[in-house]
Amino acid sequence: MYVHSRFAFFIGSLYLLSAYTLPASAQSPDIAPKLAKIEETLNKKYKELHIPGVAIAIVKDDKIIFSKGFGLRNVEAKLPVTPSTLFAIGSSTKAFTATSLMMSVEEKRVGLEDAPRQYLPFFRLRDSEADTHITIRDLLCHRSGLPRTDITWYTGVLRPEDVIRAAGSAVPTAKLGEKFQYQNVMFLTAGEVVAKVQKTSWQNFVRKRIFAPLGMKQSNFTPREMARFPDYSLGYIYSEAKKEVEHLPMRDLTNAAPAGAINSNVNEMAQWVRLWLNRGVYNGKRLLSDASVAEMTKPQMKMSAKASYGFGWMLYDWNGHKIVEHGGNIDGFNAQVALMPDQKLGFVLLTNVSASPLGASMMESVWENLVGGAKKGEEVKPQPIQASTVKPEEEAGIYHLAEANVDFSITFESGKLVVKVPGQPAYTLESLGGRRYKLGSPAPAGFFITFRPKKDNPSTTEALLEQPQGNITLVKKEVKPLFHSPLSTEELLGKMVSAVGGEVNLRKIKTVTLVSVLEMESQGYANHLTQYYKSPNLTSEYNELRSVGKKIGWIREYFDGVNGGQVSSFAPSQVKSEGELADAGRGHIVYALLEAKRLYKSIAITGVEKVGDEEAYVLEKTPEKGVPTKEYVSTRSFLVLKSVVRGAIATYHDYRKVGNFVTPFRTFITTPNEGNIIITVQKVKLDDELSDTLFEAPTKE
Repeated sequence: MYVHSRFAFFIGSLYLLSAYTLPASAQSPDIAPKLAKIEETLNKKYKELHIPGVAIAIVKDDKIIFSKGFGLRNVEAKLPVTPSTLFAIGSSTKAFTATSLMMSVEEKRVGLEDAPRQYLPFFRLRDSEADTHITIRDLLCHRSGLPRTDITWYTGVLRPEDVIRAAGSAVPTAKLGEKFQYQNVMFLTAGEVVAKVQKTSWQNFVRKRIFAPLGMKQSNFTPREMARFPDYSLGYIYSEAKKEVEHLPMRDLTNAAPAGAINSNVNEMAQWVRLWLNRGVYNGKRLLSDASVAEMTKPQMKMSAKASYGFGWMLYDWNGHKIVEHGGNIDGFNAQVALMPDQKLGFVLLTNVSASPLGASMMESVWENLVGGAKKGEEVKPQPIQASTVKPEEEAGIYHLAEANVDFSITFESGKLVVKVPGQPAYTLESLGGRRYKLGSPAPAGFFITFRPKKDNPSTTEALLEQPQGNITLVKKEVKPLFHSPLSTEELLGKMVSAVGGEVNLRKIKTVTLVSVLEMESQGYANHLTQYYKSPNLTSEYNELRSVGKKIGWIREYFDGVNGGQVSSFAPSQVKSEGELADAGRGHIVYALLEAKRLYKSIAITGVEKVGDEEAYVLEKTPEKGVPTKEYVSTRSFLVLKSVVRGAIATYHDYRKVGNFVTPFRTFITTPNEGNIIITVQKVKLDDELSDTLFEAPTKE
């Protein structure tokens, strides 16, 4: 599963490790130095990436040739990781679920082309065409047309049936089979189908039919089960602000277990790897038919130009070799299971930090050291590096990824190009000659950028970003000629203030309370939201999350003018980062407009564009810290018609006057990943008495 990933941990001088490796006599003489190189890479990388502990097991020719633990499974108690240490494997669980489904297909209990509602009558999709035609096959390869609908299971309140009902109520963001969109609830549905046709729980079926034959005696499904064993890892998250790890409580995934609930260790997961490298046979006994293995590892849904999804497996090519792999991310843990079937080679990597590029790095290291180069007869020719007269500094600019509506910034700093991706660290580009570059640390191996003219418009530059799971193309934004506005920025800001009530009236407002409903159209839930604003810049909000007629959780955010954070019913409390605090300081509905010139490093009118039928000034606001904003201000009413922040596009409607204050009562937001959000204001109250404690961190959660 892929849910939250904000933190990591710097190990520093901690060198505690525990290991199991084959005796020297069991290793071929030429493999020991190769394994030493893999170990060296892992030892270096996990520390660079601030991961407390990690374990790896490598399988070759049906034998475990390397199994070792590094770092700590419990930072506070300084307990080491061993090859027997249990970790959560997250979405690496999905291949187990697909396997359990295919075992049921082999027994003719279910068919891949059957409709899910044939077994689960409550399964329905909002789109009538998708509801009519969706099959079991569609559940297993992320092509249902739904985006992620994770919050409905993540809060831990709803039963599996209600989680599935909630997803079915969501508005799809694509047609059935049209687009790869990662969807955990469809794997939950597949697991519930297995439970129905096997007349037992999905967990019991996996225990009996997969864990038991493979000797996976410690593998389990819940935090409580895992804690019964002496050797298990805690999960961690890294605070960039504090430069230290924080323990992250393990998440119980009982209500979405088939999507990511398994906990295991590398020695037991190595048995799972052996099963797959032997095409369904383990120690001479067939557990899964060769036909099922073939079906699960053939492309079922295209993910990108170079990668596809099978059933619970991601598929692509590495130097002429087919790769079958799947990662996993869940609170405090990150996993990677990867296979190179034609070499009978695979490995499992388990870590105790939320999300990490370590899996991609280790795939490159394992493949390169134990296989190396291109497959015989299929040599991969390196891309020719052509000489170029374009200077590196000329490549700098803003590059747009249309598929996600996200901008990448490429800057020229201290003689080098630097890529800045929203929500990720900066990556220095290392020149390979001409206009081709490699992404430097902390990027994993195998990431390159090549700048080139756009084929259909050679005067425009595009950047080809090459990555192991498929390439993407970014287009450099045109630098528009300087726009000569009929209004100065100061004049426009003044007219915007006048449009919503005027400076004199606005400065008299001491508090504002907004009561709204947020319809998360494509998420299967709604927020009942109350927002509080107090002069000069205090903000707070309380979200009550509701789905299928039930309260499923709450979130409270607060900012007291200096400090801020978030608490909720289903996740650890969070303290806002420096950038988030800066954004919160600009979040007051009145103050942000009155003090705009002071709150932003620069504000510029960059053009005039149409929003619907109305012309609007494009106002770009760039802060010293935090997220830049683009607003589209009506040239007629001087009200904000649209804004763009981090790829999310909001349009504002139904402006109404409340007292001397004008505010929109309807907002439509389009997001790259969550579909549409509709905000309807139900009540606006001015100058209620609001205690300062409403904007402070709670003393108790």
